[in-house]
Amino acid sequence: WIKNNKFQFALISLLIIIFIGMSIKEKSRLFESERKTSSETIHQKNNIAKKLRVIVFHSPRCSSCKDEIKFIEKKLKPKYPDVKFEYHAIDTPEKKRLMLDYYVKYNISLDEFATPTTFVEEDYFIGYNSRIAKELDLTIKKNFPALN
Repeated sequence: WIKNNKFQFALISLLIIIFIGMSIKEKSRLFESERKTSSETIHQKNNIAKKLRVIVFHSPRCSSCKDEIKFIEKKLKPKYPDVKFEYHAIDTPEKKRLMLDYYVKYNISLDEFATPTTFVEEDYFIGYNSRIAKELDLTIKKNFPALN
C-alpha cells in the first residue's frame, strides 16, 4: 500500500511531522509560562518575606521619642518607602505588655526599660540621639539590601 501510494505516504509523514512540531512548540510555551509564573510567585513571596518592619515603642510625653518619630517621618520614611514603621505608644497596659514581650524576646534587662525603644530585625535601640539615628539608618540598609 505504501509503495503504491507514495503521495499518501508523503502526505501522512508530513502531517505527522507538523503535528509533532506543533506539540513541541506548545509544550515549550506551556513550560515557559509556568516558569514565568513560578519565578514571579517566588519573587512575590520573597518581597513579602523581606518586608522590613521597624517597631518603635514610645511615650506620648517623651521628648526623645518625639524627636525619633520626627526623624523617622521626615528622613527614613521617604528614603525607605517599602519599610513598615510601626509606632506603639505605651499608654495602655496592653502596649506596655507588648513592649515587655519584646524585651524578653530580645533578652534585654528590664533595668533598661525606657522609651523610645526601637526594634529592627535582631537589632534594637534604647533611647534616641544623633548616633542612634545614624545606626538606625545603617541597620535598615543592612537588613534590607534590596533598598540599597
